[in-house]
Parts: sequence; structure tokens; C-alpha cells
Amino acid sequence: AAVSTKPEGAVAHILTFGGLTDCSNGTTNGPGLEVSVDGGAWQVVSATGEPAVRYAFAAVPTPRATFGADLFLYGGSTNTEPAIASGAAFALGLGAESAKWTAATCTLPQCERGGYFAMFVDGDYLRVWGGGPYGNAPSGLKYSAGTKTWSAWELPANTPTLPQHYADDGRRIYFLSATSAACPHSVEVLIYDRATSSWQAKDSSAAPAGLLAEAPAAWVGSELIAWSGNCGAGASSVGARYQPP
Repeated sequence: AAVSTKPEGAVAHILTFGGLTDCSNGTTNGPGLEVSVDGGAWQVVSATGEPAVRYAFAAVPTPRATFGADLFLYGGSTNTEPAIASGAAFALGLGAESAKWTAATCTLPQCERGGYFAMFVDGDYLRVWGGGPYGNAPSGLKYSAGTKTWSAWELPANTPTLPQHYADDGRRIYFLSATSAACPHSVEVLIYDRATSSWQAKDSSAAPAGLLAEAPAAWVGSELIAWSGNCGAGASSVGARYQPP
């Protein structure tokens, strides 16, 4: 996973963690935390308490003023566990501060998450849902920045099985969803609204031919941009811009 963050008074940072460097065996994990400062060369950042490397996990940037950290990761898979319940928060070393990790493991029943699931910042909470095909979906979880504890979260009505790729505009989250199991497929957009904690009507507007739900997606201020991806028939060269209703 990779996230970008720009703490107040600091330059932009891109942080990456884990992943697979050999998808054929599930055992060759990517490195621990690496950081690019303002577009510069990658640096490996070692800090006490770094969690075990993993893949298929969730990671989001977090506001330091609220969470005391710049990155939060949770769940995922290892070569021995398809779904795990450990999480951690990472704070960049800024000024006189040293970089540090803080454990955020969930000990509640059915905390494990792996495969397709989502995590997002919602005020003073992190919310997690989904977890297929591994883990304990559809139970929801939430993490409190104030108490640094996990608790159950009742999912909104009609929460679907979640696709893997999405973009977040700060109020709404847009999931790219395939309309069929066949590859290539048509793409529709599932829209979750934080303000109402509910799902809006899905957007089935025609997407450009060849656009895949597996395309990585990003929110760029006023629209979503998606590009490439692979649904099993080879990598796609198609990208698209999406302006929500």
C-alpha cells in the first residue's frame, strides 16, 4: 500500500509498506516502511515497533492532530495467515521528533481482515468493513483516536461486497465495481456518503470501453482518475476520468 501525506508545516511525503514482490508464492513480502520526501529518493525508515510486513491490507493517511500519526494500517495476509487482526500507526520523524510506530491490534472476536475490505477516516474514528474472501465480513469495526481502542460498528443498510479499488473525496467514497465476473467487464460506481452514513444510488453511467474495476483510482480535487489494472486477460492501457453526480 502507498499513501501520501502532508503534515502541517512539512513537505509532502509518500509512504509505502509491505506488499508481495513475488505473487506466485505468497511468501516473498515487500519491505517495511519506505518514504519519499517531496518527490525525492526512497528511504527505508526503521523505527521501534514496526509491524510484520504483509500484503492485501488497508492503509490510510491520518491527520496527525487527531490521531498523533500520519499513517494507519490494518489487517492483511501473510504466508501463514490469510487474515490477521493486527494494526499499527506510524508517525514521521519531524523536527526533533523521531519516527515511531504504535501498535493498534484488535482483540475483539471476528477482527481478522484480509482480501477485499476498506478502511477510512471519519472524524475521530477509523472505520473498517468488508473482508472477503478472507476474514470476518460483513462485521464492521471502528477505532477511536481518543481512546485508542477498537469496538464494533453496525454497517449501513445494503452494504455490498466491496471491490478493492476506490477513491475518497473527503465526504464520499467511490468504489469501482465490475458488473460481471467475465473479463473484460463493464464498470459501475458504488458511492458511500459519510454525511448520512449510507449508500447512495450506484452510478451505472457508461464507462469507456476497456476500463477495468481493477484500475487503481485516485481523487484529484474534483474528479476520480482511474488507469490500467488487470482482470485476468492482461494489463489494460485504458484510463478514465469520472465526475460524480
